[in-house]
Amino acid sequence: MKALTLREKQRRETRERILFAACELFGRDGFSAVRTQDVALEAGVSHGAVFAHFLTREALIAAAVEDTVVRSVNLVRHELRLTNSATDVLHAHLAVLAEHEGLHANIVAEQRTLPAGVQARLIEVNSGVASHLLASLERDVGAASLKVERHFVFNTWLALVHYYLLNRHLFAPGRSVLTERADELVRNYLALIGDSK
Repeated sequence: MKALTLREKQRRETRERILFAACELFGRDGFSAVRTQDVALEAGVSHGAVFAHFLTREALIAAAVEDTVVRSVNLVRHELRLTNSATDVLHAHLAVLAEHEGLHANIVAEQRTLPAGVQARLIEVNSGVASHLLASLERDVGAASLKVERHFVFNTWLALVHYYLLNRHLFAPGRSVLTERADELVRNYLALIGDSK
């Protein structure tokens, strides 16, 4: 692998600064409220530099979500290698989402307005987590012991997590709702679907 030239290194660093700034702003203010000028200011670059790295605002949004999703997927994969039980899978999922809770909350809040490619990627990632959860539940309690149909298992979990993310100001004002309410969410969800372990 050839060494990066100074110019290539600076270009990558600038792109990373822009992406980091975008993730921070999207997480704090939401996608619809953040302008590319805001991202440039936050990153300490010119407005034109944003478009030199991301051709459109939609491309910047897609890159920010993809960056967060990839980091989350990598963390989930790492955590799932260490987990066996459904309880472990659910706690791992919450811990990963809590890493960038504000951004995940805004992804949920504005998902229908995000670019189609971003929406498809989110479905793909959630499907991966769903398969791990179903496999662990079937090991823990057996499919016949579940109170809900298989397709409701992850949908119910996701709906619960999304509800808490969207209402985090009520459940944990100024704090991470996914960290603070993790035990409660996991325990009650498992009781709801049929696993009391």
